[in-house]
Amino acid sequence: MKCVDLLLRDVPHFMGWEKFVRLSYICHRCEKTIRGDDPGVFYFPSLDYFYHKHDDDVYYRAFPIMENGVIRIGGSDSETEDVIQRHAIQLDKRGDYKHVGDLRASSKEFFESMRRQHRTVSNTEVRIRFG
Repeated sequence: MKCVDLLLRDVPHFMGWEKFVRLSYICHRCEKTIRGDDPGVFYFPSLDYFYHKHDDDVYYRAFPIMENGVIRIGGSDSETEDVIQRHAIQLDKRGDYKHVGDLRASSKEFFESMRRQHRTVSNTEVRIRFG
């Protein structure tokens, strides 16, 4: 796994990085299970999402598969509404990205596949602490 900015330059890892490298990930596009130490898995801190790079230079969201087998989607994703935020991106040379593909269709296809396979999908817990 690589921790990079949108120009694909290495950036410092966040605290607890090793835990995420030890996990496996599932690509929402190809549904391939990928080891966390695979160089085709990317984490973009500015987006706060994991991605799997495909041969066409499109990065598709990849979700961690927790030790108990649960697929952990982001806090802003919704299985019931068929939404995977920033589901597919393509980078440009200026350090920006554009969305690729149909958000609803792509998201719905992934979530329906997970239901057919009886896979458990769960949102990330968001904890906010004041003071």
